[in-house]
Amino acid sequence: MYNETQGESIYPTPVIGCLGLLHEVRVNVGIGFQKAGDIIVLLGASEPESDAASLAGSEYLELMHGLVAGNPKLDIEGEAALQRACRRLATESVVSSAHDCSEGGLAVTLAESSIAGGMGVECGDDTALGSKLAGSGSRWDAVLFGEAQSRIVVSLDPGRMERLESLCTQEGVEWAVLGKVTESRFAIGSLIDLRVSEIESTWRSALQKRL
Repeated sequence: MYNETQGESIYPTPVIGCLGLLHEVRVNVGIGFQKAGDIIVLLGASEPESDAASLAGSEYLELMHGLVAGNPKLDIEGEAALQRACRRLATESVVSSAHDCSEGGLAVTLAESSIAGGMGVECGDDTALGSKLAGSGSRWDAVLFGEAQSRIVVSLDPGRMERLESLCTQEGVEWAVLGKVTESRFAIGSLIDLRVSEIESTWRSALQKRL
């Protein structure tokens, strides 16, 4: 395989292959949002990250500023607790979807879950995400595109919120309500308001347009 991008060698990247065993297929949880009215929750943080340091090594930093710089930080113990909590939430059928927040940050994670499920998102000013974006001391780019580690976006029926809170407390994992699943629009605060079909069309045709 000839690994070269835009005429340059690829970045040296350590790769770890992992394989898991799902003992009960019915507890499988995908990344797509499933039902309008479900609550969207961020596991691993009490509120969305707004520190500029979260942009270290991010896709946003390279795309918008042409910089490949910074050292992302990882709390191993916190990551392990987050994974335990997410596995329990899935096994007990508390959550309807789960998607790691990684490449591209929170906004991209929400968009991918919307596309996968064909559902919309509403994150108003009364939610952790909307209020963070509206705050005068917050950097919107870090909130939406920062790549702070150990975060998972899940969705669940409102009636299951009490169990999520209890289980996260047991595992020592913080959480924050980001918004709710809707039918067809992707709206985050006052910054983003698009049809999910627009986002999906751009996503599916990106490679074709690039070539």
